[in-house]
Amino acid sequence: MTNSVGRPFVIVMSGLSLLPEVAEESTEESATNNERGARMGSVDISVKLLGPVLVEVNGRSVAGFRSHKTLALLAFLIAEGRPVARNYLAELFWPDAATADGRGHLRRALHDLSQKLPGALQVDYYTAQFDPGLFGQTDLAHFEALRARD
Repeated sequence: MTNSVGRPFVIVMSGLSLLPEVAEESTEESATNNERGARMGSVDISVKLLGPVLVEVNGRSVAGFRSHKTLALLAFLIAEGRPVARNYLAELFWPDAATADGRGHLRRALHDLSQKLPGALQVDYYTAQFDPGLFGQTDLAHFEALRARD
């Protein structure tokens, strides 16, 4: 993300203790997400999109994604918050590719995300979606919660 003069900007969302109600909700939410992680084989996924993209699984930073488009796809799916047609995603991220090639690129990007973030995506032949149960583990969810308070 860049501002109007082309410089990158970062929104830092640390220090939620300044807002006790949000901090308490976040603690409860973390407990729920930790319980869910235990059911999924102890996989705890955290994604930070506001600022430099940071993806963590079980507290460890995940790197080596297939491409920048793969990370952009992850961000798009998180922000969208609903199932998105795979044909639409292929056209959005690979507009210059033939339909079959675009779907192939998408398939490989989704596979890369699924390998690095086990259980984070819900994918079928027609749609792809970031697991809504994991949305609370993103900084975007924290931002939305703070925005809703105003």
